[in-house]
Amino acid sequence: MLASINIGTGTYIGRDLRVSSFKSTVTIGNNCQIASDVSLETNTHKLNEWSGPLRIRYQKPIVIRDGVWIGARALILPGVTIGENAVVAGGSVVTNDVPANTLFGGSPARFIRHLQPAMTYSFTCLAGICV
Repeated sequence: MLASINIGTGTYIGRDLRVSSFKSTVTIGNNCQIASDVSLETNTHKLNEWSGPLRIRYQKPIVIRDGVWIGARALILPGVTIGENAVVAGGSVVTNDVPANTLFGGSPARFIRHLQPAMTYSFTCLAGICV
């Protein structure tokens, strides 16, 4: 299997995003905001299975749905799906799925509260002036 990274339209990615997608996929939806120093890790190792001197490596995809905001220095681990309009607080370690319209934070990341569905605005820009 070849690795793939898919990024939707209108998505902002801060500096130093790390994406480890060896033999797996990372899908980032539309209109997401990913802050600086975020790490998306699709690879891990089995705790008690060895191949020679090394633990056996395996991969699981990461899916980030539309409208997600991931704070600075968050770590998203293999197999995680982050639901639409969810927010992951900066510095969080996300080990399990994050439902849509929720705020998760901490290490490991835990539910903090429900969020109202995101409001969508439309702008028209001409010569740097948006209305």
